[in-house]
Amino acid sequence: MRRQQFTGKTLAEAVATAARELGLSENALDYTVLEKASKGFLGFGAKEARIEVVLPDPAGQETPAAPMAQPRLEEKEDKTPEAPQAASPAPAEAPASDQADSDDLLTPEDIGLAFLAPIFEALEVNPTVEIQEDDDQITFAMYGEEVGILIGRRGDTLNALQFLLSLAINRRLGGHKRVILDCEDYRTRRADTLSALAHRMADKARETGRRVSLDPMNAAERRLVHLALEKEPDIKAESYGEDPHRKIVIYPQQHQ
Repeated sequence: MRRQQFTGKTLAEAVATAARELGLSENALDYTVLEKASKGFLGFGAKEARIEVVLPDPAGQETPAAPMAQPRLEEKEDKTPEAPQAASPAPAEAPASDQADSDDLLTPEDIGLAFLAPIFEALEVNPTVEIQEDDDQITFAMYGEEVGILIGRRGDTLNALQFLLSLAINRRLGGHKRVILDCEDYRTRRADTLSALAHRMADKARETGRRVSLDPMNAAERRLVHLALEKEPDIKAESYGEDPHRKIVIYPQQHQ
């Protein structure tokens, strides 16, 4: 027996390609699905369907192609009006079926890694990605050499990637899972830095009796500062402005 592989954007397209090139009807094909099609996300991680067709051993047959080709031609001549009706539903139904199957099999981890892979390739980094997941949250923690480029200035790049990663996962799966993207424990280190900064600025405001403004921060970092100052005596902190320029002002309560 001989085997030959064919690919297509969908399973139906792969089967149609095999039938056309082998001169057989689709119903006569003996094939195995090696890989299902996947659209990926925004073109990232897309995969074609791949099948393997089992062909009869041609040994002892002088002209194997001619007998198979003739019935195919006669079938087209005899059933010309019916052929479009039989063929048209397959392309319309197969993509939906393939997509439903692939979505059922995909996990947040699958989508996340497929999204990150081309970014790693474009930036020429090869981090190790550790993944932790529970019912409400999934964390992708990246470690490796020269991965600082994934963090950016004050975490700007990391935050942007986290936003897109969350969008990719939740949009594809129709869920509301919290997605955290970390790099070399940056988020823990940043939280410690912000906490120390908040207490230092609170001391300054208390000593001078004047308001102290911090640099603009995103919502997550502002929340960390507010949490750090909750138990500071005689100190109040409020956020002012509009994103991305919204910042925290710290002042003694007697100066409200």
